[in-house]
Amino acid sequence: MVLTPLTGFVSLTTECCVNCMNALSVFARVATRAVPVSAALPVVLLLGCQRDVAAPGTAAVGPAAPGFDILDGAHDNGNLHFYFLPPLVRRPGFSGTFDPTQSPEVDICKLASGACVAPLVARFTRDGGRGPETIRVDPRHQAFVVEWRTRRFELDDGSVYRILVLLSGIELGHADVVLRRGRHHGDQDEHDENDEDHRVDHDDRDDVNRTDGSFALKLGRTLPIRFRIERGAQPFGHVFIVTEENRNYADVIGNSSMPYLNSLAQQYGLAMQYDANTHPSIGNYFMLATGQTITNDDSYSTVVTMDNIVRELLKASKSWKSYAEDLPSVGYTGPGVGRYARKHNVFALLSDVVNDAVQVHNLVPFTQFQTDLANGSLPTFSNIVPNLCNDAHDCPLSTADTWLKNNIAPLISSATFRRDGLLIITFDEARTEGTNGGGRVAWVVVSPKAKRGYRSTTLYQHQNTLRLILTGLGVTEFPGAAAKAADMTEFFRP
Repeated sequence: MVLTPLTGFVSLTTECCVNCMNALSVFARVATRAVPVSAALPVVLLLGCQRDVAAPGTAAVGPAAPGFDILDGAHDNGNLHFYFLPPLVRRPGFSGTFDPTQSPEVDICKLASGACVAPLVARFTRDGGRGPETIRVDPRHQAFVVEWRTRRFELDDGSVYRILVLLSGIELGHADVVLRRGRHHGDQDEHDENDEDHRVDHDDRDDVNRTDGSFALKLGRTLPIRFRIERGAQPFGHVFIVTEENRNYADVIGNSSMPYLNSLAQQYGLAMQYDANTHPSIGNYFMLATGQTITNDDSYSTVVTMDNIVRELLKASKSWKSYAEDLPSVGYTGPGVGRYARKHNVFALLSDVVNDAVQVHNLVPFTQFQTDLANGSLPTFSNIVPNLCNDAHDCPLSTADTWLKNNIAPLISSATFRRDGLLIITFDEARTEGTNGGGRVAWVVVSPKAKRGYRSTTLYQHQNTLRLILTGLGVTEFPGAAAKAADMTEFFRP
């Protein structure tokens, strides 16, 4: 541990210490080091937690100081293809290949109650021209770097700021920084113009923080933000979609018959102007899979050869499955049987599936979903198809809501989903409306990366959802209308 000239104080974030004596002993060891009187500085001991985990047999308590967080491949089970580098953290271990072709974005926001406060403090991109405030490739460190010159921004002493790295407008990871004023031994005057270029070096950081949970930076310093994006990086590790049936937006949102879905809509993101594409059902499912309606004949049985979601996923080396409730058997591509409807599972009509002896086995009964979830073997993309009763086609909305609570709630609470999941719940078409072809329907997004309680009034349709699914998995080519559809990143941007 060292007391550095960077901060003028010691910041200690413990990994949810259950005995503060441990932290005090750390402080004592720092205090006993020989520090010249001329360099003596105020020492502030910050005790905090990255997670509110209680000791065995005790109640959980919140952090005693401003919460700090860092999320990347080396911290908090973050994206395994994304890493912050010094000086923000100690150099992590990684084994992937750096990908300099990516076009990341760095956003900086002020935190309040753990959430970003509008407006953004800064936004850096690779397209901002030349110079240190443009994200550029750092060949020496096999990383991207952008310099945050804090003197150029209106920043608040003692406040916590979050540095977010985004890919395709969706967060890959973040790191929190606390800004402090103060004059340190050997510094120029606080207002000396030369101080603007005082860059933070690799070792010029609060090294006492063993958990990398906080980083203290003096106002006026320039912080090189270095991060590594490797091949295979994608905003989400797992994407899921559940499509329900034949209800108007007003039938669903605010309806007491669907308390679970409405609770998700209130907690996460809701598209308030989302229109289906056509009537009846099948064309909407094809739009979600191919970017085209293909047909409005629900009895359609011709194998479709045009570009589709499976083709693009396979080109990008992504895995997939379609989990269909009451599917007669693995690999079944025949017509509807009982409460299973092929018109709601058009993956069984895609040439990339039907004509491939391997891919056809990714058409599986829904019972396989619980098994894959329990075993940690979910694919990167999961298409979830409830049967004709549980999707509200033949049964009340309350039945569909109960099914969601019983089958989707365990997914949302799983470690897999909490790490890198994205869930979309939507309806194929409206019951009595025809706006923009299929009428206004409910569309809800759930993710640890989604804005909380967010409401969008932007017009979206199923091609936008197809684009979001592929973008979220790092795919850059889009079938049909998804190629020109607007991104839905407003649900995730700070």
